[in-house]
This record gives sequence, C-alpha cells and structure tokens, in this order.
Amino acid sequence: MGELVAGYPQLFTTDMARWRSYYVGKLRFAEAFMQGEPAFYGQVRRGAAVLNIRHVDRMPFDGDVREREVLLAAYIE
Repeated sequence: MGELVAGYPQLFTTDMARWRSYYVGKLRFAEAFMQGEPAFYGQVRRGAAVLNIRHVDRMPFDGDVREREVLLAAYIE
C-alpha cells in the first residue's frame, strides 16, 4: 500500500458565516475557497492543516448523543 500524506476532514456547521469568522478571523486560517452565495461549502488552510466545511440545516447528531458518547476527535499538530 502507498503512504498516506494528508487528510482533509470535513466539518459540519449550521452557521457558515460564524464558522468562517472564527476560523479565518480568530484562528487565522487562510480561506482556500468558498462555494455558493451564501456559501454552503468551503475550505480553509493553515500550514499543512486543511479543513473542509459543509453547511447543514441541522447537525447530524441525535439529541443528547454528544453528552452520552465521544463521537469524533480531531487533532492538528
């Protein structure tokens, strides 16, 4: 098998403008692209870290599942 050299996690948000403001404005990621007006999909980069963001009308998590289980974990070094 070949060596894996990168990963591109896809994150969900119900508020693209707020997400964009936080990652680009506060965390200083560079906006690679945003699609649509208003934006529904995009990508930001900082160093070797690349994040894809997708708008959803509601989060794909059932009720209080986040209080009961550890669903996802991401680490950027």
